Amino acid sequence: MINDKFTMPNEAGKLTDYDVILTFDLEETNKSYVIYTDNTKNEKGMLKLYASTYLIKNNVWTLEAIKTKQELQIIKIVMDAYYRGLKSNN
Repeated sequence: MINDKFTMPNEAGKLTDYDVILTFDLEETNKSYVIYTDNTKNEKGMLKLYASTYLIKNNVWTLEAIKTKQELQIIKIVMDAYYRGLKSNN
C-alpha cells in the first residue's frame, strides 16, 4: 500500500490533498491501482473518487491515467466489492 495521504495538483493546477481509499494490483494488467479522494462531494452529495495506476521507482511514486475500458470495469467491480464489505461491517 502506498501512503495514506498525498498532495498533487488538481485539474485546475491547485495543490490539493488527497486521501487513499484503496490500493490493489491486477495480474491481468500487471499494474498497481489506487482509488483516492479529495473529500469533496458531487451534486448528489456523494464523495468524489478518482482512480489511477501508480508506479513506485526509487521511493518516488507517480500516477498515470486509466487507459482502457476493461481497466475501468475492473475498478468498478473492485470498488463495489469494497463498499459492500464496508456496509456489511456496519
